[in-house]
Amino acid sequence: MATFASTSYDTLARRRIDLHDVLLTMLGLSIAVEIAFGGRLFAFELAALVLLPALALRYRRLGAVPAAFVALGLLWLDGQVMTDIVRGTAAGDFTRGWSKIAMTVSNFVVLQMLIGRDRRRMLLFAAALAVGLVARHWLSPTAYGIADPWKFGYGWGLTLGGVVAGAALSARMGGMTGVAVILCLGTLNMIEGFRSLAGVCFVTAVYLCARHVRLNYSPGKRRRPIVTGGILIVAAFAFVQAYTAAAQRGVLGADARDKATLQADGPLGLPMSGRPEFRVSLGAALDSPLLGHGSWARDTKYVDQLRALGLHVSPAVAAEGLIPTHSHIMGAWVEAGALGLPFWLWVLAVSLIALARGLDAEGAVVVLGVFLAVALVWDVPFSPFGAERRIIVPFTIIVLLELCRGQSVRSHT
Repeated sequence: MATFASTSYDTLARRRIDLHDVLLTMLGLSIAVEIAFGGRLFAFELAALVLLPALALRYRRLGAVPAAFVALGLLWLDGQVMTDIVRGTAAGDFTRGWSKIAMTVSNFVVLQMLIGRDRRRMLLFAAALAVGLVARHWLSPTAYGIADPWKFGYGWGLTLGGVVAGAALSARMGGMTGVAVILCLGTLNMIEGFRSLAGVCFVTAVYLCARHVRLNYSPGKRRRPIVTGGILIVAAFAFVQAYTAAAQRGVLGADARDKATLQADGPLGLPMSGRPEFRVSLGAALDSPLLGHGSWARDTKYVDQLRALGLHVSPAVAAEGLIPTHSHIMGAWVEAGALGLPFWLWVLAVSLIALARGLDAEGAVVVLGVFLAVALVWDVPFSPFGAERRIIVPFTIIVLLELCRGQSVRSHT
């Protein structure tokens, strides 16, 4: 009887693992399908909403889900709701604003319950997500994607897939194999004009090299943040200098040369000239620091400020008069007010802690985690939040929380 019970339990456990793998694969691939429903909604998110109650009943509790992400996400949502009520935001705008935050929290809970702390599943979902992101460009390309298919289409997905492949190779053939793959990905992104992602790849490669030589120098726990910060700053500075020199010499083409020359000589310098919206959005946030301007906030005054700097205004911003933010954290502050800040400050803290702890960790998932962490450190201040980021950010935090636990992953993938 005991043998039968044990066998039955093992069989059910294997089935459960297989089911989770299938669900994660299908969810990752489903990001390729967009549904027109008052904005950009992915099949992934509809599937997650269907799975959420079933998974909650299966686990009967949400104790396995990190509370900070959910609590701070709901605080952000509270700020957005209060702001929109006070500002009298139009229904079409506040519906998109509220759903953006709610979907982010929902996606995190579902992915956390499916992935848990299983590092193999993290890599599996990342691979499926990469395929889905590439397929999305072919199934429903955006106007930007048609104009620049690498940067706004399949470039991010192919890079993520390459990182997963590099992580797997590093586990089998040694850590420097992954570094070589990521350097190749960075070079490809630089050639294609995707500067920010090229920089992320370069900084990731430098960090992984530093982690590889930690056997000869292992900083104490108190010095890890200093060492990690120094690595990131030096690597980022080196990339900016190398890119500027290569672009201005015409190595990367005429367009890259003209853009680099203009921005390097511009009023904000490089790289801030590449993200001029940050300066304008900071002014908008300080104009109303506690209560935000509302979902999809519009005020042509701030668009005019961007023009006054002699900088380009995107067609979407110009057409709708949207307050230019181009930033995860500034977008939350401008739209939802001060209650939108704690969530993104916590996300930044998790990213930096994960990078500090990653110096002593090993395993394929560390390569993936470092890439995602460096990307998030850039995206929080300098990239707009929405669309596929509602899925990528929750998944990134799941991987980074595993690194934050500070346990060596020498014996795991």
